Amino acid sequence: MPAPTTHNWAGVVGLCLGILALLLDVTMVLARVGIWVSYVAAFMSGFGMSEARVGTATNRTLPIVAMLLSATALAVTIVVQSV
Repeated sequence: MPAPTTHNWAGVVGLCLGILALLLDVTMVLARVGIWVSYVAAFMSGFGMSEARVGTATNRTLPIVAMLLSATALAVTIVVQSV
């Protein structure tokens, strides 16, 4: 019987995209792209949190941090776009 697969990748992808979105927003280079990246990061983080809740992912903290980071990136995007 094969070992069950884990979905730890979802939290890692959410964290990487959250960092990328925050960097895009802070540098104001591609802030309009950063908002879409932060939406995808929030979606992937939510997927990672749901997989951790179900038990198919072993990392619970990483998607939570990724969700906070993508929410911060969304807030920074709103501030940058209003300036």
